[in-house]
Amino acid sequence: MKQWFYSQQPRERLMVTGCAAVVLVALVYLLVWAPFAERHAQLAVNVQAQQEALAWMRQASLQVQEARASNSMPTALNDPRSLLSIIDSSAMQAGVRNQIQRMEPEGDDGVKLSMDDADFDLTIQWLGALKRSHNIDVIRATISPTGASGQVDTRLSLQRP
Repeated sequence: MKQWFYSQQPRERLMVTGCAAVVLVALVYLLVWAPFAERHAQLAVNVQAQQEALAWMRQASLQVQEARASNSMPTALNDPRSLLSIIDSSAMQAGVRNQIQRMEPEGDDGVKLSMDDADFDLTIQWLGALKRSHNIDVIRATISPTGASGQVDTRLSLQRP
């Protein structure tokens, strides 16, 4: 190769050297600089997205702290009605009363109930409302899907402190 190069005219050697330099610069750009610059840009976008997520989480954290600080249990906590009565009326309001197949007392402050073919979303919303409005806790829950989409069979143990 060296012999071939020196056998060329000086003008041709200059052209070969120039072309080799251009190819070398192109290879360095394509194999080193371009991937580095692309990765740098990608990381910059990722950092921006993470900073936005962090800002959202900080704001959500403040909202949670404010909600916890201002969370006072409603007056319904002092509801003199029996636990069975509270569960029955709240289930009626939530639209899940017809799915309750069995409801029986469990000790002095507990209730066991079975629901068949209940709407999952309505059931979860109802249980959340029981906690918020009456401070009734779910002690045990067995939720199994039925054949229909969004429908579940549920076995619950509820208790009021």
